[in-house]
Amino acid sequence: MVLGKQTKTNTDPPKVEVGEIDTSSPFESVKHAVSLFGAVAFTRKRTQPSAKKTEPHSSEKVSIKESKLHLAEKELNKLKENISKAEVTRSQALTELSKAKKTIKELNKELSIVSKSKDGVVKETDKLNDIIQNVQDKNSGDNSDWTPSSWKQDTDIFRVQYLAAALELNAAKLELGKLRLDYDSASRSYNSVLRQSSEAEAAVKANSEAAVELSGHISGMKELIEQAKRASQKAEEEKASVEASGQILGHEYQIKLNESGKTLQNLKKELDPERNMNLQKQLEIIADQSEAMKQDIHKTKDSYSELARILTLELDNAKAMLQNLIDEGSTLRCLIESLKLELENVKKELLELKEKEAEAKHLAEDLEGELQKSKSELEACMSDESKVSSTCDEMTSTLAGLLNQTQRAMQEAKDVTSEAEAIMKEAEANKSSVKEYEARLQLLQLEVEAARSAEAKALEEIKHLSERKDCGAKITLSKEEFNSLSVKIKDSATIADMKVSVAMVQVEAVKSRQNDCWKMLEASEKELETIKLTTAEALRMAGEMDADKNALEGEVVRLGGFLNNNVGDSKGDWEIEMEPASSYPEGISRSYSTTSATRRRVTLGDILKLEREKSKRAPMRSLSGIFHRM
Repeated sequence: MVLGKQTKTNTDPPKVEVGEIDTSSPFESVKHAVSLFGAVAFTRKRTQPSAKKTEPHSSEKVSIKESKLHLAEKELNKLKENISKAEVTRSQALTELSKAKKTIKELNKELSIVSKSKDGVVKETDKLNDIIQNVQDKNSGDNSDWTPSSWKQDTDIFRVQYLAAALELNAAKLELGKLRLDYDSASRSYNSVLRQSSEAEAAVKANSEAAVELSGHISGMKELIEQAKRASQKAEEEKASVEASGQILGHEYQIKLNESGKTLQNLKKELDPERNMNLQKQLEIIADQSEAMKQDIHKTKDSYSELARILTLELDNAKAMLQNLIDEGSTLRCLIESLKLELENVKKELLELKEKEAEAKHLAEDLEGELQKSKSELEACMSDESKVSSTCDEMTSTLAGLLNQTQRAMQEAKDVTSEAEAIMKEAEANKSSVKEYEARLQLLQLEVEAARSAEAKALEEIKHLSERKDCGAKITLSKEEFNSLSVKIKDSATIADMKVSVAMVQVEAVKSRQNDCWKMLEASEKELETIKLTTAEALRMAGEMDADKNALEGEVVRLGGFLNNNVGDSKGDWEIEMEPASSYPEGISRSYSTTSATRRRVTLGDILKLEREKSKRAPMRSLSGIFHRM
């Protein structure tokens, strides 16, 4: 019966107490009842602050751990930004590789074109050799059908073919020059790709190191969470002990209530009804206090369980973020390996291009040797009849040379202007790149200033917090937590210093690049000035050559009239066949088609006059030599 009454008092104490007061016996004495109620109130006041003191300590720990988790999230965001930057550099490196591949394909196409043109030149030289051999055979055979006019036609054909072969050889040389320029540009792009890949590798290494550091932070957070779990277990144990002590006190209180009920029945006759009402009110107050104590215990238990749940969720999030970082690092490593393989392929292709270029050089040298041989053979063939057609050949060669030199001068002027335009475009591109580098430098300076201001603000806040004297602002930490926090502060300071140093190095690199760009701009401007001067000089000399050409054409016309007037003067005259206008190169046909006659007689005196005219025109040939050197 006593046990059943005790359980009822635990579940619904006020009603049972009221019923017991009404039915039980009175206290032994008033002093005994007052002492009993005072002891119960004293035990309640003594146990209540202990439960309240545990709450602020646990809330402070939770706030500290939340701040640590916030710092870890910031570090994760920084790592994500670094990974995004590394991906951007990787995409740039891939674009550069694609550009390098395109240039390599274009170089291969140009090499095939040059090889085809060289094959054509070889065929032309073979044809020239065959023609020369046929001429030699004709000369060594029967000379009965030989005439100066037929030999002149053959030599003119040979000369035209030789000029065509020389032009093709010059075109092949120009193609080789273009190939060299393309190869230089491809090597530059290859070097830029190598540099970007090294930068991507450095970024991946930095990200991996940051991931390792973050894993260390997360392991520290795990340890802190374990400590929090242990603290929550301790709090639960304390709560259980408090509940047990409360149950014990309730049991004792029930026993005392039973005893007091018995005594109340005895004292009922002695006490007044007003005093009984006061005692009942005091008993109700005590019962309310015990109920409030139970509610506080339940609240603390719920708060500890909620804190443990939040910490486990944050730990799971940190694990997931760490796994994502590990996966991203593995993907970046795979991309770097693929970039290395592509770079090796580019190296192999560049080596093949070098070999092809060397082969092209050897072919060009062989072609030049064959052309020199054909030239020597033509000169040997022409030297046999130099006494007959020396003056006419010199005049035609000077005219053809002047025309070719003027055309070359005009072409060189066009090439110089095109090169000047290309250099101007490069200068504009360099200016735009300099502007981009300046913008990047300003952004880096702003980031450094923001980091410094944030560091100064954090130091001021720490100083302000350390200078405060409020008791409520103090944070109680264990020795291990204090040591771990101090180590983390040192690590964060070192990391900040490293980042600042890296930013300064980047700023210095950008400055050096900017200086290099300015130097390149100055050099390009100087080259533009020199090119402008050379173009002006070339145009001036081209004008002089045009004037000399017009004068020479007038001299040829005058000489043709002189020859027409002196036909049939002597017996020992030479017969020189003037070529038709269609057999001469462009620009010379009008100067030789002065009359409809096909043969002219020239005396020895006329030949001497022509020699004097040729000596007068020697300065004009020196000018043509200057143009040829240009």
